[in-house]
Amino acid sequence: MMPNPTTIMIIDDDETNRYILSDLVEMLEHIPILAADGVTALNIMRKQPPDLVLLDILMPKMTGYEVLKLMKEEAAMAAIPVIITSGVNEMDIVVQCIKKGAEDYITKPYNLSVLKNKITSCLEKKNSGPQDKDRLKNKEEYELHLKIYQKQMEEYTRCGDNGCAETQVKYGKQFPTSR
Repeated sequence: MMPNPTTIMIIDDDETNRYILSDLVEMLEHIPILAADGVTALNIMRKQPPDLVLLDILMPKMTGYEVLKLMKEEAAMAAIPVIITSGVNEMDIVVQCIKKGAEDYITKPYNLSVLKNKITSCLEKKNSGPQDKDRLKNKEEYELHLKIYQKQMEEYTRCGDNGCAETQVKYGKQFPTSR
């Protein structure tokens, strides 16, 4: 065990899923805290906030969306990273969860290496200092700009070869050529 082990709350109404995740979390040398529903989980988190939450979306009584929304509204829980877990693999659900404040998303059946990477990434991001957060933000912005630049360059090159005057004028100042 690590000197200061991290706690990971697992919120899932399915007992089998809770125990599968609990075993995986223990294999990664973290301490699992189990909750079968959102109300129980919120009560536990208010008393002792975990380092990270693995949250199922589709649950009776209170959905994962509702739990996530309430967590982000309460100051004591707002900074806890949340990884959504669900058998549903649809992009619109991923987008909804991210918009509500989830850090990441993983589908069932769980892959240990994927789960490990997502947990590690979320915990590193949470524990990084302000300087690291600025560096991460700058890196993400740089990567986004690089993707946009690459896409524009591809379009310019493709159309440049075909004589697309409109694209050459649009991007010509950004990508001068010796032609």
